[in-house]
Amino acid sequence: MAITTTETCPLCGTDDVRVDDVAWFAVAFERRAELLSDVDVQDAVVFLCRECGVTWD
Repeated sequence: MAITTTETCPLCGTDDVRVDDVAWFAVAFERRAELLSDVDVQDAVVFLCRECGVTWD
């Protein structure tokens, strides 16, 4: 059974946040490994507050 919780903004405390999944874009070129060497794609979920605009992971 999965347990879910509501994510709240660490700045203003609202629960009006969304998930910005930046890992959806995959580079399909020969240089993919070179381009993604600096990015940790596995933990690339970022939360965005719709009230104050702050982002966090």
